Amino acid sequence: MIYTSGTTGSPKGATLTHRNVAASLVASAHGRPIGPDDVFLHPFPLCHVAGYNVVRNLAAGRPVVLMDRFEPGEFISLTSRYQATKTTMAATMLSSLLDHLEAHAEGRPALASLEGIAYGAAPMPPTLLRRAFAELRIDFSQGYGMTELAGNAVFLGIEEHRHALAGAEHLLTAAGRPAPNVEVRVLDEDGHDVATGRPGEIVIRGDQVMAGYWGDAETTKAAFTQGWFHTGDIGVFDADGVLSVVDRKKDVIVTGAENVSSREVEEEILRSCPEVREVAVVAVPDPHWGENVCAVIVLRAGATLPPDVLIGRVRERLAGFKAPRHVVEVDELARNSLGKLLKQDLRRWLADQPSVIGPRL
Repeated sequence: MIYTSGTTGSPKGATLTHRNVAASLVASAHGRPIGPDDVFLHPFPLCHVAGYNVVRNLAAGRPVVLMDRFEPGEFISLTSRYQATKTTMAATMLSSLLDHLEAHAEGRPALASLEGIAYGAAPMPPTLLRRAFAELRIDFSQGYGMTELAGNAVFLGIEEHRHALAGAEHLLTAAGRPAPNVEVRVLDEDGHDVATGRPGEIVIRGDQVMAGYWGDAETTKAAFTQGWFHTGDIGVFDADGVLSVVDRKKDVIVTGAENVSSREVEEEILRSCPEVREVAVVAVPDPHWGENVCAVIVLRAGATLPPDVLIGRVRERLAGFKAPRHVVEVDELARNSLGKLLKQDLRRWLADQPSVIGPRL
């Protein structure tokens, strides 16, 4: 039993059977193969579902190096000491590693053995992915999954990443293709399959889907429809069968009857505002529009950015209703131990302190 990260509510105990974990290993063997000489460096805590990487590497007869907790300097030291070839990271870990190398360039040679980084756990901003590829010159792959799936079920491999970084821009935000033993559909609110290119909720069926939530029959029943597990993610399939995750269902902002993807706005802010180090876009109540788009930002050291300038830059790239109407500057964003944004905590904080939101711009 592994507890979910609780990014959209209270953590829930996902009951994973032997069959679930075994099916997850089969899916990963297809989407993220292990080489005969690989040494895997694991920077996540073992209470997280990413720990399945330990199991799959040991099952392949390859050594695993464990970290007590992720710290860039220690990561570099362990990579050099054990000649690690592969690792997995969340976006916050990769960003921290690159920032460390920027300040301590002498650490770069110690990463010479590292051949590839897999990522997951949270969205990877394309700007960060491009930066990592340019600075590290190694291969990337990603897996889309969750605790309830005993690991990853959809994969974007090395070749797709090479194509993406060579100009196939749409792949930079793609989750990938389902593993052969995994069924994935995208449904509308009525439970019907949506047309290609249209967004809907991602539902998954397969042997790696959990048995249920521990001690919570009601939530378990709500999560399944005729054997299909509802992920709570909004996704879209393109004509080539590549799945992209648009947003968490609970993070979509509805303003004036228009749906706004918080992830899309976050990425455009990162692209257009180099002064911004981190951003979280959430909904705040509005008596007329129902909800407004609010950007909570962390600026880079020494940077300044007037709210109207940020909003103007985003409006140059997105439809006007998607641009933030409020901008709040903070020193840090609420995250859990794995680096995932806790947007429900952020929304609660904004609701408790309405004065920090300021006037609608």
